[in-house]
Amino acid sequence: MPSNMMDMKMVQCDCGFMMQSHSENEIVKMTQMHAKETHHQEMSAREVKGMMKPAMMMK
Repeated sequence: MPSNMMDMKMVQCDCGFMMQSHSENEIVKMTQMHAKETHHQEMSAREVKGMMKPAMMMK
């Protein structure tokens, strides 16, 4: 499995919403739902991917 598939990614919204996953597609989908339901905004997958950062691993 490529190393990039193992890396956790995260998106954090100014309102406190946070989504983290190994799956970029899942992050995109959940962040788009959050933006629409909470902020009444549409976000493209490209916009969500632009917000993604490596997730901090909790120990």
